[in-house]
Amino acid sequence: MTTDTFTTTIEDLVSDSLAADDLFDVYNSFSNLDGEGLLNELLGSDLDTILASLEQAGIGDQAITDVTNVVSDFANTALGYLFGTTGEILTNINGDLTSLTGGSEGDVLINIDQDNFTLQGNGGNDFLFNIGSGNNSLQAGDGDDLITNLGTGNSTIVGGNDNDILFNVGTGDNLLQGGNGDDILINIGNGNNLLEGGNGDDTLINFGSGATLNGGDNSDVLVGGDSSDVLVGGNGDDWLTGGAGADTFELSFGLDLSFSGLNYSLVWTNSGGDIITDFNASEGDIIEIDMTGFLHGISIHSELNFDSGTGELSFNGTQLATLEGVTNFDVSSVVFS
Repeated sequence: MTTDTFTTTIEDLVSDSLAADDLFDVYNSFSNLDGEGLLNELLGSDLDTILASLEQAGIGDQAITDVTNVVSDFANTALGYLFGTTGEILTNINGDLTSLTGGSEGDVLINIDQDNFTLQGNGGNDFLFNIGSGNNSLQAGDGDDLITNLGTGNSTIVGGNDNDILFNVGTGDNLLQGGNGDDILINIGNGNNLLEGGNGDDTLINFGSGATLNGGDNSDVLVGGDSSDVLVGGNGDDWLTGGAGADTFELSFGLDLSFSGLNYSLVWTNSGGDIITDFNASEGDIIEIDMTGFLHGISIHSELNFDSGTGELSFNGTQLATLEGVTNFDVSSVVFS
């Protein structure tokens, strides 16, 4: 994989996302988005650094494959409808509707300049596009879907089942949920945004203001931006890059009850397989350890150990994470919750 390959794919994704806007000739009327500035932000030097790290982690290739496959699918289904393939185009432009609902095929659902609107994709590989203000709901449903939000309100953006791409450039406090499948969530918007991968091997990237990125289950890739982000790997072996700013890397350590019929046992849970690629205490980075189920909220720094040779951070002899490139670590950078 090369950085050029990925940036070209992202550029194509952005162009496809904005294509419907161009077709309806409403870009200048209803959106203040600077398309050139957006691409420059996506393709700038900071992104090159992030992508190089993705490649080094050995996880980037899968993300590239996911993006390429989904965009290719859209060329033949939802977006392809604009050039004669099957599916429906449902639009609300300055209209009085409150919702648009797709069918079982790959549909294009577009809302422009209508507040508090609902786009519901249902089955098929759908393309959902929103430039409405207010608190909007974008629900893709089944299929490999692409959702683009340029709204100015607090929107809920849900991919649903299968492998989805969620792309937020809107302002406001937005919730992006990948759902089931291997999803890609990209945020460029300002506001207090929450990105949740859900089930599957997800990729969460934040280029906007400080956001919370929660990978959920399975092995995820979380990439923060220049602001102060919160990165929560969740279950699975995750790969976390905070970027610039004072970032919080949340790890877990606790006890769960495991039941088998009438019998039960205590099971240790932890995030030992997580890799933190750019921990930097001088930037204000901290590690927060969630002690759920095990003396919740207690502070036991004496039980922490850092191996400068391997970068492994452990608690009470149990590995929590690996800190790449770190040789000196002060346990005062750890807080317990």
